[in-house]
Amino acid sequence: MDASTDLALLSKAVIDFSIVVLLFSLIGALVLQATHEALRSFFNRWAVRQWLLPRSGVLSFDQFMAEMGSQKNLFSLPYWQLTGQINAVLSAKININPRSPFVEALANVESSYRPGLEQELAQNSQDFAPGVISETELKKRQEATILRDLVARAQNGVNSLHANLRAYWNMFDYYFTFAIIFLLTTTFVVTSSDRGISSRYYVIGFFSWLATPIVRRMIERLLPFR
Repeated sequence: MDASTDLALLSKAVIDFSIVVLLFSLIGALVLQATHEALRSFFNRWAVRQWLLPRSGVLSFDQFMAEMGSQKNLFSLPYWQLTGQINAVLSAKININPRSPFVEALANVESSYRPGLEQELAQNSQDFAPGVISETELKKRQEATILRDLVARAQNGVNSLHANLRAYWNMFDYYFTFAIIFLLTTTFVVTSSDRGISSRYYVIGFFSWLATPIVRRMIERLLPFR
């Protein structure tokens, strides 16, 4: 009987602990998501401007926006939707005009990139099969190789933006969540009449701090595509 009673008490304590952690995490996630909605457009715009700085000789920020169709809500999208939109436009530009400034800027290549690569490919072709490949066939092979290289470079450029945005937002989530949960936990400790449970609340706060960004991402995924 004692063993079953202890087990029941332990089970109740675990359930109560989980409910409080979930409650703290949900409150923190809602505050965090609201902050995301308020700051996302400004921060994403700044991050894209920084990402375009090394490419500004080929494509300015205004030109980038024009190529993207001047989408009004582009920067209010979560970072994974933002880079998804850029990838979609990149795919369309590659199919229509692979030599467009948009593709070359995302690939972050200089003006000497294409002539230099064409010369290198022509030399390699002549070294391996001198006089065997016709000029027309050689040109087709060069264009196919250059296109594959350009697409890979452009995709890497978008991937670097995605990685940077993810790192920035993840750091923001955990630092800002720490402030939210610390404030929430301290409020409960200060207003509680039982001073002996303060350590318990801080343990709850620690697990809530870990869980809040995950809960926020779950909430964000449930929101409709904007």
